[in-house]
Amino acid sequence: MSSKVTFPGHELRERREERGISLTEGYKRVHIPIRYIQALETSDIETLPEPCFVKGFLKSYCAYLELNADRFVNLYHEAAGAAYSRTLPQKPKERVATPEWRTELVTWATICAVLAVVWLGYQAVVRPDAGPNDGRVEAGAPDIHERPATQGNPFEPQDIRQEGF
Repeated sequence: MSSKVTFPGHELRERREERGISLTEGYKRVHIPIRYIQALETSDIETLPEPCFVKGFLKSYCAYLELNADRFVNLYHEAAGAAYSRTLPQKPKERVATPEWRTELVTWATICAVLAVVWLGYQAVVRPDAGPNDGRVEAGAPDIHERPATQGNPFEPQDIRQEGF
């Protein structure tokens, strides 16, 4: 003996008609599409969207009609029963084995990245003022700082020049 619960949509319709509200006016006040209001009032659960939307529709519509929303939400869930979960059953995802070369590639790429970060850190922290020419000899133009010219033969000792020979 199975007692299948039916959704009391006729109570919603009767309350709306008692208050003299048309479907269009109900739509304008609670912003529920007319086809869903009709589905609620005719207990056509299959036409309704997902249960989370229906719960919101029922709360808004019942508040507008001044009815107990919790009662209608609970009755909807009981009436929906098997139709409550409309989502397709999901298969568990099979784990695809990662090729060994890809794992090694990621490992070596990580090692190289760590080394690059360490080198950049060393350059920035330990040797922040080291320019690109430190420790190198470059060929180029001679110094432009000239020495004062000396009189006479530069290869003679200074004391001989001063004696006046």
